Amino acid sequence: MRLARIDRSDDASFIAAWHTGALCEPRFLSKHWIEALLRTIPERLTLHALIEGDQPRAVLGQSLELRHRLVKVRRWHLNETGDRIFDRITLEYNGFAGQGDEPASAERRFAWLLAHLPDMDELVARNATAETGAALRAAAMASGWKVRQTNVAPAPTLDLQTVRAADGEFIATLGKNTRAAIRRATRLYEEIGPIRLERAETVADALAWFERLEALHIESWQDRSAVHAFSNPYFRPFHQHLIQAGYAQGRVDMLRIRAGNREIGYLYNLVCGGRVMAYQSGFAAATDNRWKPGLVSHCAAIDFCLRRGDRIYDFLAGPARYKVSLANGETPMESLVAFAPRWHLRLEDMLRQLRS
Repeated sequence: MRLARIDRSDDASFIAAWHTGALCEPRFLSKHWIEALLRTIPERLTLHALIEGDQPRAVLGQSLELRHRLVKVRRWHLNETGDRIFDRITLEYNGFAGQGDEPASAERRFAWLLAHLPDMDELVARNATAETGAALRAAAMASGWKVRQTNVAPAPTLDLQTVRAADGEFIATLGKNTRAAIRRATRLYEEIGPIRLERAETVADALAWFERLEALHIESWQDRSAVHAFSNPYFRPFHQHLIQAGYAQGRVDMLRIRAGNREIGYLYNLVCGGRVMAYQSGFAAATDNRWKPGLVSHCAAIDFCLRRGDRIYDFLAGPARYKVSLANGETPMESLVAFAPRWHLRLEDMLRQLRS
């Protein structure tokens, strides 16, 4: 294995070399994701790649963090840039491209990184899969490093095969209160017109619908006076690139849900091997809380995915109530930091544990 700086002037050759099995992975490590990353990060950032044989297995960024106004901590980030703003383009199912080819692969790669990454105090793996987390812990233990967990964020999921086994009637599989809320909202929307789901037919349509999703998303978050996804200046160009690169191949769904001619909402979903990942959404404002644009939109999308033959509808990480109410399972994810056997990092960890 070796570490190589990614030449931004020749990123096409790097993208072409990205693990062939990663063309469409159930993690955010597809060629299209990596290409969007390289094409939209600021010029001031430098990225490196972990190369195994002739295959890139991960992208690595760096950051320098000042703690307690005194201690500088040098960090490497697995498949992220290390830039706090850019990395709000949330990566999930973090791991290595081609992971799963053999159980020991991830542990071997982590062991190499812990031994060879230069100027490193910490290795950050945010939103890692359970397999990735176990591999990092094993490699750290063997190397004399320690690992702390900084966040747990399982992704609620819906097994569509289970729904098909129940005669394909999704709403019938839900809890009583959720069923009642969806049916009531559906009746209210149907008073305006029949509920229809459309998938954008062209890349141009998908990009236009993404702009409309953005407008609705921003409007809803302004009402909550909170930071939203589009507050990140890199979010829009990143996903515009992802749509342009992957839409024609069916790796992105841009969906519009309407009642008659009235907008209910838009869904931007990533698609990979029968797994549909509900990444972003924008819903028309509802003046009556009996209107449930999010629930109605996701139900329409789930029915669409059932007809198309998809396997999993993945709501991605986060404890939002609507996700849990529509899901029938979950995929574990956690954020981890491996830190070197240095006295100031061990002391910091001990103090952190005492405070908790």
